[in-house]
Formats: sequence, structure tokens, C-alpha cells
Amino acid sequence: MEGEVDNEVVVAVPKAFTPNRDNLNDILKIEAGAGVKMLKSFIIFNRFGKIVFQTNDINKGWDGTLNGYEQEMDAYSYLIDYVTYKDIAMRKTGSFILML
Repeated sequence: MEGEVDNEVVVAVPKAFTPNRDNLNDILKIEAGAGVKMLKSFIIFNRFGKIVFQTNDINKGWDGTLNGYEQEMDAYSYLIDYVTYKDIAMRKTGSFILML
């Protein structure tokens, strides 16, 4: 309806990224709407369950490396814990593809 405020909180992660240093999709970051009050954690796991990236800074993203080594083209999963401006704790999981 016109004039209503949208209360939906949008937290999204792209389905793929290409950390090949061409300045296009080189960093995988959370795309967050205005409803996020605080990011508790953004954790990325490889297919073996090993953590390859984690942060609690919503402005930081993953460059596709672990300890300075480029990670292989594969499917990765993520876990995002955050708090909305209505003080509701939320959790989102999903997956994406690292493409070279």
C-alpha cells in the first residue's frame, strides 16, 4: 500500500563471485538493507566445514583467500547472525560459488 513503511529486513549474499582481481565481483560481501542494527557474525565455510573467513564488520567481505592462499573454485556455505532494529536476533544460511 502507498505510504506504508516496509519493515522487511533484507540480508543477501550473491550466488557467485570471481576473485580474479579484475575489480568486478572480487569481494563477497553481505548486501544488507536498512533494518540491520548489528552484525554478530558472517562466517564462510568450505565444503569440508572449515572456516575460511569470518567477521563481525558488515562492511568487510571475503577476497577468496585463506592465509594468503587463493581458495579453489567450489561451492561454499555461509552463516550470518545479526540483530534487527526491532532487537530481533536473526540467522541466515546459504551457499554460493567461488568462480575463477
